[in-house]
Amino acid sequence: MPAVKTIQELFNEGDYESVVASYVPGSSAKDAFLAISSYLSLGKGREAMELLLKRREDLWKENPTLTMKVNFDLRFILNQFDEAYEDEKWFANQPYVSQEVEEVLRGLPKAIRANELATKGKTAAMGEDEILDCLRNPGDPYACLAALSQIKNADLEPYEEVIEGILCGPYHADVKSFALMLLSDRGYQKEVLFEKKGERMRIVPAKIGSPFATKEYRKVHEEITNKGKDVSATQVAYGLLDQYCLALYPHRFVEAGKEGELASRLLDLARSYLGDKLSQKELDNAAPTRKIIEENPPLGA
Repeated sequence: MPAVKTIQELFNEGDYESVVASYVPGSSAKDAFLAISSYLSLGKGREAMELLLKRREDLWKENPTLTMKVNFDLRFILNQFDEAYEDEKWFANQPYVSQEVEEVLRGLPKAIRANELATKGKTAAMGEDEILDCLRNPGDPYACLAALSQIKNADLEPYEEVIEGILCGPYHADVKSFALMLLSDRGYQKEVLFEKKGERMRIVPAKIGSPFATKEYRKVHEEITNKGKDVSATQVAYGLLDQYCLALYPHRFVEAGKEGELASRLLDLARSYLGDKLSQKELDNAAPTRKIIEENPPLGA
């Protein structure tokens, strides 16, 4: 008789239906994380959220950072922003765990607001004057991102001047990068001045692309999936990859043939953020990537 497969083995095989079927209320917190992720893979966000809320105290004890990430990712997917603000209060009232967790907690209100505004930008019709007001206000980067999302498929002519101003103005680096990606996606042929982190360059947006649409990005993402032995570290590494690409944009983020090496560094870095003890070789390997990521914190951090 063949041995009964564990939830981890079923998850690694992509058998998400069996993961959900095998999960029982007495399963470990690690298995609960796998079941939540499986619900998501099956497109069942509400079921994932329901399970997380039932097991949230256990999940918090197992991995507080991952618990917060999954909790708010689910709220944002489900557009449950009132509930997200309530969740932020719940997490804030938990006993002290570490300085890293405290830093994540401090960034939660901004992160919730950013996603709320981004959703508004996708669903609510903003007038031209309102969009321009948002884009002209570097003091509210979340509103800027919402406005950029609003005009993703609109006629750019009324906004060209202000978007070009974002590229070299006193805006958050992420806002600058997303504005440049917008112009790139729209095939903007005019040369623009782009300034970020003290570097100035002349760029024709149409000649560059989004880092997230490259074969290199897909390859690194695939390598993370293949090399990741722990679902928590794998999920964190995906997020670090996006942050890394955005930090280096518009420069190439990886050389051809080096995708596997970058995936390994991101996984080592993810493990360290989750509290795993790394060898000195692993620490040294991840150090250059860590430096770039930590010198370029995302909005809300």
